Amino acid sequence: MTPAYRIEINASEAARAMMVSEDDFVREMQDGRVASRFVELWAETLFGVTKHSNTNHKSSDAADTTDGGDTIEYAIRTLTKGGIKFQDSKFIGAGRSCDLSDLKNSIRRSDKWLVFDIRFFPVVTAYKLRCAVLETWIDAGELKPSGLSSKKFCDLLNRDSVPMTRELEF
Repeated sequence: MTPAYRIEINASEAARAMMVSEDDFVREMQDGRVASRFVELWAETLFGVTKHSNTNHKSSDAADTTDGGDTIEYAIRTLTKGGIKFQDSKFIGAGRSCDLSDLKNSIRRSDKWLVFDIRFFPVVTAYKLRCAVLETWIDAGELKPSGLSSKKFCDLLNRDSVPMTRELEF
């Protein structure tokens, strides 16, 4: 699958600005918990969505408005070396659980999904997925509440030739 965007961050300049070593900076930015705030900002720049001001917005992470005035809700996720999960954050973490119904409801809360592959940071690859693609993966038994390994996610993208709405590389 062709990514919608592929960007490369100047890690040495960013690390210097953050007053940390380049190795530390790169390692931390490959952690979805750290990178998620930056990913939401990149989504605004690259995809033209508006990040919700409330970080605990119940249905999505960002939104856009069509020419007809309809709101399109976007969920934003990171693909890490540990994989990716698509359920709401309230279902992720120690002592929390998610069943198939919770996963389906979480996916349906957003119209589209922006996935940022940070496994090879400072190179970041961004993909835009429709909710229907994720639902197809659930119905086929491939996407479960435990999420997807990074390899499985990439295999599904390539296998299904997920259509992209914006294909640019820079």
